[in-house]
Amino acid sequence: SFKQYAREHPEMPALGKLDVCVLNSTAIVDRSKDFLSKYEKVHAFLDNDAPGRGALGKIRSFLPENVILVNESERLYPGCNDFNEFLQKAGCPAAGHEI
Repeated sequence: SFKQYAREHPEMPALGKLDVCVLNSTAIVDRSKDFLSKYEKVHAFLDNDAPGRGALGKIRSFLPENVILVNESERLYPGCNDFNEFLQKAGCPAAGHEI
């Protein structure tokens, strides 16, 4: 869903070389520390709820100070709980489908 949406919206992060870290649960955020800390910029697409905000805070706390953390949930879909809900409300044909 993200790749399809990003292709159609140039304001999204560049798709040239894109590494992805999928957290299927906010409970495993700590496992992402070493992976995410290697990057200059991290785009987080977490849920807009208490667990999502908590996970974002945890990520912010362990990233080195020079790493930019972009909260895409707040920037891109502030009125939705998650990216898929945003796509569904936008009427995106990719909503709910893997690409």
